[in-house]
Amino acid sequence: MNTRRRRSKSVRQVTTSVIAGLIVALIISLAGLMIHQLNSKSVAASSPGTAAPTSTTSETPQSDSTPSEVQTNPSPTPQSSTQSAAQTSPAQPSSGALSSAPLVAEYLSDLSPLPNDTPETTPQQMGGIYYLHSVSTARGGCADDYRDTFSYVINRKFHSFQAVIGLNDQSLDNTPVAVEIDADGRTLYSGIFTAGKVVDVKRDITGVRELDLKQTYVGPNPNTCSSNATVVGGNAEIFP
Repeated sequence: MNTRRRRSKSVRQVTTSVIAGLIVALIISLAGLMIHQLNSKSVAASSPGTAAPTSTTSETPQSDSTPSEVQTNPSPTPQSSTQSAAQTSPAQPSSGALSSAPLVAEYLSDLSPLPNDTPETTPQQMGGIYYLHSVSTARGGCADDYRDTFSYVINRKFHSFQAVIGLNDQSLDNTPVAVEIDADGRTLYSGIFTAGKVVDVKRDITGVRELDLKQTYVGPNPNTCSSNATVVGGNAEIFP
């Protein structure tokens, strides 16, 4: 009886030992397998030229056939305040542009001479031609009515002077009048005119500050009343 018990106990112990050995072997096998897998992953991750796996859950593929809201309803690109101001505000001329406005030609009949003598500015006829923009004066031999000067301050802004000089068609024959054009005291032109003589005068007036037109009656006796004549500067004009 005791012998059977001892045999049964021995069998149980052997069985338990076998099972325990199997369990340990299984654990060791699993551990080795896990270590091998970990080593394989580590080698694969550290190998050059091998791309890391991409998570499929982090990517959101977009289809070209399905436009997004931004594509179907485009909104204008916001502009900076500088661009908006440049597009909405008209260009303003600078103060320099205002002060340097180009000069235009001027008729002497539209200008005011210095207050010594003032010419007539009505149209005058010479040689059958009417000159609408004229400066003129009647010259005669009565006392102080034999000489005058028309002076225009042009402040060196103009470069050319042009006029048709002569006596009007109502002037009497053989009544001579001397005409002189000066620029800052320098004579640009001088001549003696009688009825029917007309001269087209053009002169350079660059740098001239004051332009003077002088008429002098040179009849036989300028200190007494005599025949009358009217000197005309037809379309007398200065050009920038």
